[in-house]
Amino acid sequence: MVISALALASVAGRPAQAQEMIGIDFLLGDVFSINPKNGQSVFIGSTGLTQNLWHSMAKDSQGNIYAGYGYWNSAIAIYQIDAISGQATFSAQTNLFGVTGLAFGPGDVLYATNDTTTPLGGGPDDLLTIDLVTGTTTLIGPTGLKSLQSLAFGNGVLWGWDTDNIGLVRIDTVTGLATDVNPSLEDNLNLIQTLCFSEDGILYGAFGSLWIIDMLTGAPGFVAYMPPIGLLGGIEFVPGQPAPFSLGVKGTSGGPMGAFAAGATPGGNVAFLFAQGGGGPTLIQSGMPCSGYWIDLNGTAALIQVARADAQGKVEIGPAQVPPLQAGNMRLQALDLTTCATSNLIRVLF
Repeated sequence: MVISALALASVAGRPAQAQEMIGIDFLLGDVFSINPKNGQSVFIGSTGLTQNLWHSMAKDSQGNIYAGYGYWNSAIAIYQIDAISGQATFSAQTNLFGVTGLAFGPGDVLYATNDTTTPLGGGPDDLLTIDLVTGTTTLIGPTGLKSLQSLAFGNGVLWGWDTDNIGLVRIDTVTGLATDVNPSLEDNLNLIQTLCFSEDGILYGAFGSLWIIDMLTGAPGFVAYMPPIGLLGGIEFVPGQPAPFSLGVKGTSGGPMGAFAAGATPGGNVAFLFAQGGGGPTLIQSGMPCSGYWIDLNGTAALIQVARADAQGKVEIGPAQVPPLQAGNMRLQALDLTTCATSNLIRVLF
C-alpha cells in the first residue's frame, strides 16, 4: 500500500498558489495560462496577430514578456505580451527572417538565434543580439547547428534546444558556438521547441507537451499534454508568484538515474515516490504522514527515498541503476511532508 515506509511526522498545510506559465500558440497567436504541475491550460486572449508564426518568447529582469512574430516572408518584429490579457504591443522591428529563439541574459541583453537560410530552412543558425529600442541586430557568431528551436538563460548559461538529433546545448555568448550537453541523447521528434526557467532555476521545455529537463544530462522528463493548446511557439513563467514544486529526473533508463526537486519547504523532508504504469490518484492511508491527501500515482506507489531539502527548497536523490525496460512505464512524484503538497508527475520516456 502507499508509503508504508514513511515513518515521519508531518504537518498538513495548504501551499501557496504556484507560479503559472503563459504560452503562445505557434500559428493562431492565442495566449494561454498553463499550470506547470499538470499542463492544464486556460485561454487568456488573442494577440490579435494571426497571419504568421509566433516562434519565440523571453522575459526580462523586470518581468516583461516579449515574443517574436513573423517568418519566411516578413522580417521578424518583437512584441511585448500582456500576461493578463494576451494583447501584443509592438516593440521593435528587426531585419531578421529566421528567428527561432529569444532569451534575455545579464543586463537584459536580448539574444536571438536566426536560421540564415530562411525561407528554405535547415540552417546554419547564428547567434545575435537585438536592441529593443532600435531593432538593430548584432551578429555574435555561428552556433555550428542547423535546427536550433529555442533559447533560455539560466544558472549563468545560455541554453538552446536543437531538434536535428542533438537536444539540449550550451551556447557560448562570446563566440556563438553551441556544445551538445549529451551526444548520446537526441531529439529527432520535435518534442521541444521552446524553453524557459522557473524562478527556482528549473528548466522547462514545451511544444505540444510539457517537459522538465535535467541540465546535467539533457534528459527530458514528460510532465503532461496541454489541451486545448495545439502547438506552442513560446512559454515563460509569470513573475510575482512562488515557483512551482517541480520534479525532474537525471539520466536515462538502462543506466544510472536520479531525481531532483525544487520549490519544497526549505529544510523540510521530501518523499520521492514511484509507481509502475498509469492510473491514479491514490489516497494516502490513515496513520501515514499526509494521510487523507492524494497522490497522482496508482496503487503500486512505493517510496524510493526521503531526503531533506536545503535552505532554498531544493533536494536531489540518486544515482541508482535503472533497467531499460522502465522507460515509458515508470512514473515519479515528490511529496512535501511539511505541507503535503505534491509535485508534478514525471513519466520516464528515455
